[in-house]
Amino acid sequence: MSLISTLVKKEFIEVIRDKSLGASLFSILLFMGIFLFTTRERPSYLMNTFIPYISLIIGLIVGFSLSNSIVREKREGVIETILCSPMKLKELWLGKTLSISIMSSVIAVLSTYIILMLNNYEPDLTMIFYILFTVPLFILACIGLLSLIYFYLGMRQIQIANYILFISIFLILFTILKINITTEITWRTINIITSFSVTTFIITFYVVDYADIEKIILTLE
Repeated sequence: MSLISTLVKKEFIEVIRDKSLGASLFSILLFMGIFLFTTRERPSYLMNTFIPYISLIIGLIVGFSLSNSIVREKREGVIETILCSPMKLKELWLGKTLSISIMSSVIAVLSTYIILMLNNYEPDLTMIFYILFTVPLFILACIGLLSLIYFYLGMRQIQIANYILFISIFLILFTILKINITTEITWRTINIITSFSVTTFIITFYVVDYADIEKIILTLE
């Protein structure tokens, strides 16, 4: 456990130093500025309609951007060296997943609350729970899945992995599961997204145990 905590701390520091973080923050600030400008006329309607989406989208945008560190480490041969060491793949995967997810969740939560505050919107208990618990859990599940996919894919396939996973996740949540958050967040919506996130993370967590390290190393060549 101490090894994982040390790895998470190391990965977290690298995430903070990552240039992708600055680009993500600039994109988020630009997005927030445009959103706040366009919601001045009908703040209540647009808040109810878009806030549930915004927190998820911001978290995924930042998380997917920071996940590029995995791509860079694959290209530079860092991951190959780590996988040839006594460190287990699950420990590496968990360290990267947690560090990226924590940073992405913090940015998503803070951005959402800034938007709410600047629009004088007072969230109820359901919305607060959704933003502080459901959203970070959703981000954790998605980043965990993306990290595992990055380990397995070759450099060319990685370029389209973000788009496919991003679209697939939202299609599952808002088409197959038929989540309706166009008015207000409900406990039913929270239960569905939370269940989806927990299930996805648990499955990914166990799948990592059966990952073929030799196959992963071959994708580095």
